[in-house]
Amino acid sequence: IRRTVMGRDRLGAVVAVLGSLWQLVPAGSSPVLQGHRKSPAALSSLHGCDRAGGEVWCNGRCQAPLARNGAVQCYPSGIGGVPADFAWGAATAAYQIEGGVDEGGRGMTIWDVFSHTPGKTAHGDTGDVADDHYHHWQEDVALAKSLGLSHYRFSIAWSRILPQGVGRVNAEGLAFYEELVDFLKLMDIEPFVTLYHWDLPQALEDQGGWLNSSIADAFEEYARVIFKALGDRVQFWLTFNEPHTFVRQGYSEGNHAPGRCSDRSRCAAGDSFTEPYVVAHNVLRSHARAVRVFREEVQPALGGKVGITLNVDWAEPASDNLWDIKAAQDYELFQLGWFADPIAFGDYPSELRARIGDRIPTFSSEESSLLKGSTDFFAMNFYNGFYVANLSRASPSDPVPFWSADQGITSSGRNFYTGNAIGEQAASPWLFNTPGGLYNMLRWVQDRYDDKGKHLPIYITENGCDAPGESSGQLPSVLKDQWRVAYHYEYIEQMVAAMHDGVNVKGYFAWSLLDNFEWADGYSKRFGLHYVDYTKSDRPRYEKHSANFYRQVIVASRGWMGGAAPPIGTAPMSLATTVAFTAAVLAAIAWTTWAGARKAASTAPRDQYSPLRQTECGEYQREASNHRGNSQERQEQPQRTAKGPEEERRRLVELPRHVSGGVDGGIGEDGKDGP
Repeated sequence: IRRTVMGRDRLGAVVAVLGSLWQLVPAGSSPVLQGHRKSPAALSSLHGCDRAGGEVWCNGRCQAPLARNGAVQCYPSGIGGVPADFAWGAATAAYQIEGGVDEGGRGMTIWDVFSHTPGKTAHGDTGDVADDHYHHWQEDVALAKSLGLSHYRFSIAWSRILPQGVGRVNAEGLAFYEELVDFLKLMDIEPFVTLYHWDLPQALEDQGGWLNSSIADAFEEYARVIFKALGDRVQFWLTFNEPHTFVRQGYSEGNHAPGRCSDRSRCAAGDSFTEPYVVAHNVLRSHARAVRVFREEVQPALGGKVGITLNVDWAEPASDNLWDIKAAQDYELFQLGWFADPIAFGDYPSELRARIGDRIPTFSSEESSLLKGSTDFFAMNFYNGFYVANLSRASPSDPVPFWSADQGITSSGRNFYTGNAIGEQAASPWLFNTPGGLYNMLRWVQDRYDDKGKHLPIYITENGCDAPGESSGQLPSVLKDQWRVAYHYEYIEQMVAAMHDGVNVKGYFAWSLLDNFEWADGYSKRFGLHYVDYTKSDRPRYEKHSANFYRQVIVASRGWMGGAAPPIGTAPMSLATTVAFTAAVLAAIAWTTWAGARKAASTAPRDQYSPLRQTECGEYQREASNHRGNSQERQEQPQRTAKGPEEERRRLVELPRHVSGGVDGGIGEDGKDGP
């Protein structure tokens, strides 16, 4: 097999060519890889639009989807035909936004240790404070409500619930998420909850972490606690977020926690040749165990759905040569099929077993049975596509990493033969604007993982970008993120096109609701619809133009004022925004009144929120608060908590000014752009 793929003998080459031709034939519902499709033409590039300036091709000309005055000039084609029950959401993750790492009984995680290790993150950034969502969560839910979101995806920090990974349940940590879920439900936003988004309790890592087969027992225990606590209020669950990423980055390349790899110049320990496959195997076993708990102990009485979110990239052959076409197919099997095939069919793709041999573990018959069909929907994170070529043909100049060598392929955002970029590059070196890849990937996923013609529901659980130059930008000009507006415009348009072509897409989640801690990149990259000012201790949020655009797209998809899409060149969202905030405020008043009464009656009240003060600029900022005050402060806490609802009501009523300076997306009353 190795000689065949690498093209080292003539007979092998003939076999490979015949095999490639055979694989190009559609195979129905068989697990055999489906045929490759060429990407749809990128009209903005085809017509010479200034994509770097945020232009796209719409209404027969090149223009920015969102005008400088906040009005939508064009909507993604077909947006008015999106079903009424479509899930429009935004996503976040616990370690990336919460902060409060030493509050509420939370235990240490592998990212606490990794980010505090010199040289592991940009500028030595950590998630100690992050967006301080731990103290601003009501404000962030109000932001979600102002966008008109129907769903909000977030993750639970395992170490807040079980500080040691197993054993004692931390009631204070569980209460934090219960209050968050209750508030979301009150705001008519459906929680979409991820159990694990890369922040393993350090206590478990000390015992071997994901390399230890007993981790499946610990994850099952953790999942049971969460399912039983929140199962009556949460209808959508994800066991893991992007296992491919944390397996590869954490155990092959070593640039994510826990930082293991074979290169001793970068990693103190690890084996890139074997550990990724062991970790992936244990993650899949853990997923299957958690799904069994949900289906046996929760789903029969409370309903709900469970799945796992997998990251996917579209692999575009670097040439029309069959070697490169085969390489593109293998890329999808190694990236997506590595996890999706066991969940759909009960085992790894045969192509992986042929190449990896005994380095990839084997599932027992019971494990295979548990894995097969262990998802109620297909959740995918999609950002971009790459050019892919056969490793022996492309001859990359850079050293070939273990991962590429194992696959026999190489990938890049630039074509190996022509040097052309596959799309406009975002701020991150790995991210290119390739909306056609989303269309192709949705078709590929539905073809390969079709459940006997039932078309498993597909949720795009992350899609977003970091706009070029944004990280170095300054307020208020940094809020004019037209590049991101164009990115979301084109990707949503391709998603809708796939839906019209029969793909069963049920939801779309923008990454992210807020700028956040972007792992090894720290705060040097910004993906949020809302700008977070990290120079201020209270982490004020400001609405970007992309948030305003996303809001208007959501309303257009729901049939504005009973019609199709709003008229081109109008800005109908001020009414919708007013309605959304009015509903949020009324609900918040009711909720905080009830919550305040409950806390006032408690023998151990927790004052999470502090009053706001109005500065000379007219913006509202949060007073610094200390949760671990002296004994006198703690004695005064019941009195402060008793009057909390009125303070919280005032805070929420004033929230629109605090977060945007203009209800319709940061446009001031004088018509000029401003925060």
